Amino acid sequence: MNALAKRAASDRAGLLEQLMAVVRPEFRVEVLVPAPEDPVLGVPDCAVPGCDYPVSDHGICNGHRLRWRDRGRPSLAEFLADPGPPLRGRSRLGRCTVAGCRYGTAGQGLCTKHRDRWERDGRPDPIVWAATAAPVADTAEQAECRLSYCDLWAEFSTRLCKSHQVRWRNSAARDLDEFAADCERLGKAVIDFRGLSPQLKLELQYAVQSRVDAATTRVSPTAVTIAIRYARAADVTSLLDRPQEHWRGVGGERRRGGGKYRRAAAFLAFAHDVVDALREGTGWDVEYPGDIWRLSRLPGWCSLSVMRVRRPDSGSTGSPNRGCGSSASAGFDYVSAAAATSEPSPATCKRSPDSANSSPPHPISPVSPTSTGRYWNDSSPGWPPSRSDRSPDPATSAG
Repeated sequence: MNALAKRAASDRAGLLEQLMAVVRPEFRVEVLVPAPEDPVLGVPDCAVPGCDYPVSDHGICNGHRLRWRDRGRPSLAEFLADPGPPLRGRSRLGRCTVAGCRYGTAGQGLCTKHRDRWERDGRPDPIVWAATAAPVADTAEQAECRLSYCDLWAEFSTRLCKSHQVRWRNSAARDLDEFAADCERLGKAVIDFRGLSPQLKLELQYAVQSRVDAATTRVSPTAVTIAIRYARAADVTSLLDRPQEHWRGVGGERRRGGGKYRRAAAFLAFAHDVVDALREGTGWDVEYPGDIWRLSRLPGWCSLSVMRVRRPDSGSTGSPNRGCGSSASAGFDYVSAAAATSEPSPATCKRSPDSANSSPPHPISPVSPTSTGRYWNDSSPGWPPSRSDRSPDPATSAG
């Protein structure tokens, strides 16, 4: 293993340790189920009475939205008055037609026990026979199926009814508790981290945690689930195995159409950024030596509204992207912006091409109060960086 490969392995191990230290237990789960009232991840329940599926559009879930559309899009009040039978996954399963019996059906509308009695009685008309048949069990002693929305009686040691017992045996879920949890989550707004490598899983969990902690925007669990699907298909063990632009472009034509696919790509780009920031650190000591200052990683940052860029090599005003943006910042002289604080004040980013050690921004002459942004000054956290070779004040040196 060469030196570069050893360093990469060391960096990966260090990042994994950092992730294990910062990702909190409530996010280190296989499947995250946000509460409907969660301000960032929550999705309200469908407005149809008794439906606990998440809202998709017009205040109703996707299943009821399709049913509403098929009826010609009547008024919501009219639709909610008669939404139809429960949706698949929440409808009542077939039960024995014998009065008082709540075992699942096993043929001829009868449960296994009543069907055996019916066969011993010579197979008469099952409807007529069921009308006079006696229950086979004491109702008070019967336990219901372990699934909360199923009211059939359990018939096995698994505490499942006949129908759900068959479904469990035919499902890919080997673990009974996992099967039951999947049934309870069916159709819900969840984030499923299963199937990811350990580090990639932690990275995406950290990204979700970061969004929740920031609480600056709502995050669609559906979009995050799509993002996880893209990350799983990329066959990587870390988001940092690919550049941020790769994740920003996942989804192809679907992403260009907007909606959940574009939000999924944006989430992956955000996840790459926060994981990279965790690995490299943040603040002036990290950002200042570079030619590009990533403003989101500087203390007290919110946004900058660029007013002008004066390039000393040409004497003309350059594109704002040549100053503080995603493009290279080397070569610009001054970028003016106003501050979105309780007491607005102007600020300057100074970076001269002939001085790699020039100082970070500090206040200069006033600019238009209509342009707002966060700024740095001598009272900002982490300011100034630990450098002795501070450049002159631009208010006196600019010409």
